[in-house]
Amino acid sequence: MDRSLLKGSWICGVVLAAGLAPSLVAVAFAPKEWHEVFGLIGKSHERQTADAVREVVQQLYKSPTVGRTTERAVKEIADGNADIDLGQHKDHGAYHFDGESFDPAQATIKTAVENVVYGLKNNRVDAARWQLGGALHTLQDFYSHSNWIEKLNTLPHPQVGRATAIDNTASRSENTCVDCVKQAPSCPDCGHDLTTQRITTGYYGGQPDVVRPTGVAKCNHGGSKDSTATGGDQDNPTSGLNKDTKFCELSPHAMLHATAASVSTAATKQFLLDLKGKVGETEFMQLLGIGPSVATVLDTSGSMESVWKALADHMEKLVTARVGTVDEISKFVLVPFSDPFVGTPKITSNPKEYLSAIRATTVSRGDDCPEMSMSALERAIDASDLGGAVFLFTDADAKDEARADAI
Repeated sequence: MDRSLLKGSWICGVVLAAGLAPSLVAVAFAPKEWHEVFGLIGKSHERQTADAVREVVQQLYKSPTVGRTTERAVKEIADGNADIDLGQHKDHGAYHFDGESFDPAQATIKTAVENVVYGLKNNRVDAARWQLGGALHTLQDFYSHSNWIEKLNTLPHPQVGRATAIDNTASRSENTCVDCVKQAPSCPDCGHDLTTQRITTGYYGGQPDVVRPTGVAKCNHGGSKDSTATGGDQDNPTSGLNKDTKFCELSPHAMLHATAASVSTAATKQFLLDLKGKVGETEFMQLLGIGPSVATVLDTSGSMESVWKALADHMEKLVTARVGTVDEISKFVLVPFSDPFVGTPKITSNPKEYLSAIRATTVSRGDDCPEMSMSALERAIDASDLGGAVFLFTDADAKDEARADAI
């Protein structure tokens, strides 16, 4: 979690040196990209979320690029994610896997998933994205706040974020950490502070829902802003597990930040794929901003020239009417054809490029009937998203009619 990640003044942009690191406050992955100075401090919740969403879209929908509607969805999900750090839940351990709150954190994710499904079923896509962001924040914090990475795991935990208890967790009476080794003026050496082989997470001071057991050597969240870890001495924090940043002043296990962020991103992707199985295809696409694709299969023979001009005007009205709605078109496909020519699909997420391509269509050979409409239609379908619309414009019979049943 984050409590105003940067303090001090900003003059003429951002200037940051290693010596300024202690002025940064981080108690989780940074919520947004600007909080982590666009990669300098580490990989933020926003970047992990965006990378995972893009990978899912490219994997499931064979899209080489991510459209504007998906980018907008990513922002809305990231805003919900960041709100866990910046809003009313910033000091609640169950939203961050802090203080060995494994069952409460799992319940937090489960409730958020239920809210995502409810929102999608009731056409509240915006609310569903916000709830998804919150669930992802808790999920992602596990990889920074626990010792899963320290146990040399490079894949997501198979139970975290799923409707099950997490196995092999440390009991409240079990010692889990010792103090880091002080080595002034450098950061303490926290490479050997873990004493348990079970799964544990660090305790952060000031969380009302987390009661730290007394008389037990538990791990701290750690860093110069964790009062529990510093014991009042911010220059010599005693211990800590967090891998939120690349800076040891803020993250005692900073050396594992890159691995934690990478595994967290993979876990985010798996979480999204799991979620797809809980909602319908159309709802999942709406959640990720994958609006319906529109494919135009256009006969370019001479007799169709007047149709092209009218088509461009009509499609412009259709595109404009959907802007800013969940039905905003995210991918355009244009396939020209005649006889024997079948064009390569032009694929774009830019409506201006799509409309310009229609208007720039020129007469091809093929004034005679029939034309290769079925082959062109097949290419358009292959390039389209599931649930998209495909329009075929022709005034001729199909020369390749034998392919019609398959189409």
